[in-house]
Amino acid sequence: QLNLVPPEEGPLGLMVEPQLDGMRPRRASSPREALSRTNAEYGRLVGFITNQLKAAVDRPDEAKLAGPIAIAQMGQGIAEEGGLYGLLLFTALLNLNLAALNALPIPGLDGGQLAVLLVETAAGRKLNKELVATVTTVCQLGIVLLAVSVFGDEMRN
Repeated sequence: QLNLVPPEEGPLGLMVEPQLDGMRPRRASSPREALSRTNAEYGRLVGFITNQLKAAVDRPDEAKLAGPIAIAQMGQGIAEEGGLYGLLLFTALLNLNLAALNALPIPGLDGGQLAVLLVETAAGRKLNKELVATVTTVCQLGIVLLAVSVFGDEMRN
């Protein structure tokens, strides 16, 4: 089992405590059971990610971001303790985190494109392309600066 640590105890995004002692995948007795267990685990992980994002919005001053170095170190620790099964669970959590972040309604991300389409549909007309391009560029620059900042913090530590 991977224990998911509340945001106040670790970096935002990915923070897991591997507790995989002796845990091995259990073969499902039927495709229905496999689907049911997969859906339950997926729901648990999505709920965790949703709670993390809410905590970051509610308490932005307490949010800590894990960059690529910390994520790689977590993956290594989980792989050492949980083997391939633990690494697969960690990979699933990582991918769900990336999907959740990509779905945020921030220009430059997929969620931002969807938000523009929704606004255009509600307004019944196209938005000014130059304005949308400018806002998207500024937001993308902000995302790059955030990534550089997080990576710089990791390099200093």
